[in-house]
Amino acid sequence: MTLRQFHQASWNEPILLDLSNPGERGIIPPQLEHELAAQDGLGDLPAALRRSEAPRLPELSQPQLLRHYFRLSQETLGNDVNIHLGLGTCTMKYSPKVNEELVRSPKVADLHPLQDDETVQGMLEIFYR
Repeated sequence: MTLRQFHQASWNEPILLDLSNPGERGIIPPQLEHELAAQDGLGDLPAALRRSEAPRLPELSQPQLLRHYFRLSQETLGNDVNIHLGLGTCTMKYSPKVNEELVRSPKVADLHPLQDDETVQGMLEIFYR
């Protein structure tokens, strides 16, 4: 059995704004309840911080967005997709699965930056080591 040599995908993937189609929607949110729609959500926000115009966000369908990020993912060598330990491995980044599980844990993900130091000594020791 011979292993196929890895060939890196390379193409110029446009940015999301270039892929935008006016009027296209990925998700159509449900209508707000009448009581919520009548409230002014910006009432407490100072006028100097309010937008003068709507943000220019890309308008894409969900499949377009998924295809875009899938193509971007194919331009990187992911250790979940392929193992290639040849030339240029000194620039690769390796993120062990145990690290991914740790950072997704509520014990880490829900830590608050202003939390008392005495309550997070175990996590601080893990981060230090």
